[in-house]
Formats: sequence, C-alpha cells, structure tokens
Amino acid sequence: MLAAVGMGRKCSPGFARLRRLVASADDSLVARALAAGYASQAHMNDEVRRLTGTTPVRFLEDATLTAA
Repeated sequence: MLAAVGMGRKCSPGFARLRRLVASADDSLVARALAAGYASQAHMNDEVRRLTGTTPVRFLEDATLTAA
C-alpha cells in the first residue's frame, strides 16, 4: 500500500476518519468523534494532533474556513 498510495495501512484509515470528522455537522466534539468512527474523544484528540499537528477544535475551525 505504501508504494501505491504513499502511506502505510495504518495511516489511511486515520485520514478517512479525519475527512468524516470534517464532514460531520454535529456541534458536540464527542458526537463528531463517534460519527467519524473514533473509539472515543480521546482517540480523536490523539489522532488529530498526530496527523495535523494541532488540536481538533483548531483543525475544525481551519477546515471550515478553507471549505467556504
């Protein structure tokens, strides 16, 4: 998978969850985390910080601004 897509098997699902997190319309971070497929809000916090280098709140604010 690394040669075909440029990322490993464990990284790809993380980006898919990140896309679902942005697409979710819930106001609550917990509801967004569960709708996106994270096991918990803590799982979401860890993965978002690892993949984006920022907090989920900041990431979602930036994602909203760039999508408009």
